[in-house]
Amino acid sequence: MNLNYRIFKQKKVFVLALCCFFCLINLLSLSVPLRKSLTYDEPYYYNSGLAILSGNSSIRGADNVNERNIMPFSALNAIVGGAVPKSIVTKIAGTDPNKMHYSRIYFGRLVTIFASMLLAILVFIWSQQLYGTLAAFLSLIIYILDPNIIAHSRLVTQDLFGALTVFLATYCFWLYLKFGDRKNAVLSMVTFGLAQIARYTAIYLAPIYLILTLGFYSSAQNKLIKTRKFKPILSGIKQGISYSVLLAMTAILIINIGFSGERTFTKFGEYKFSSQALSSLQESSSLLRAI
Repeated sequence: MNLNYRIFKQKKVFVLALCCFFCLINLLSLSVPLRKSLTYDEPYYYNSGLAILSGNSSIRGADNVNERNIMPFSALNAIVGGAVPKSIVTKIAGTDPNKMHYSRIYFGRLVTIFASMLLAILVFIWSQQLYGTLAAFLSLIIYILDPNIIAHSRLVTQDLFGALTVFLATYCFWLYLKFGDRKNAVLSMVTFGLAQIARYTAIYLAPIYLILTLGFYSSAQNKLIKTRKFKPILSGIKQGISYSVLLAMTAILIINIGFSGERTFTKFGEYKFSSQALSSLQESSSLLRAI
């Protein structure tokens, strides 16, 4: 018992050491001079976060094409950046308004670093559950030493938030498939919705969920078909449809909350699309204009 506890404690310390090392790498990157540190698009993401908090993201997106890629998770960077006391900001950037704004963007990076740490822990946990402790350590080491991860872990952009939420959503859905119960079902729905407000492309989780479901249950379904037991199959289909409906409703709710309820219940026909394809579709269909 004592030996097992000692091994568990050693593993825990090693994981903590690796995570601290990864955190140190990211924090050291913040020591780069401010004017040389910010990337071109970070101010746009930060301003998008401010727009989300102010509840006028659609107006800002309409005025500036560079700020149309607005996602609610960017508001986290803006919250932390705005929470830094003015005295600290002026010590770094002086009293120039533009430099002070850039300084707040600089501090907003702390949220992304924290998100990258969470993702590192999730990588270890899921790898351990799938393949064991040694594989989990290997996955964690590969993650923290990946140059692409290190580069994006200290930027005010949506890439790391997208990676974190998509990974978390997939992990929670795997838990639901493997263990079932309502808790895992709710977690998978909520994390799916969170992924939708972190990255537009997270909608691809829907077909991924379908593929995972088919793969997970294919063996059991084949046995039921061979033995002509169709009642459990119909029950599973009904459960899947119910889950899909609740998943969509949860995602819609979280998306509206994430955008501060801005333009909720706006008809499809009242939107002005920049995409020519969507605009043409909207203009050509009287049904879509009426929705």
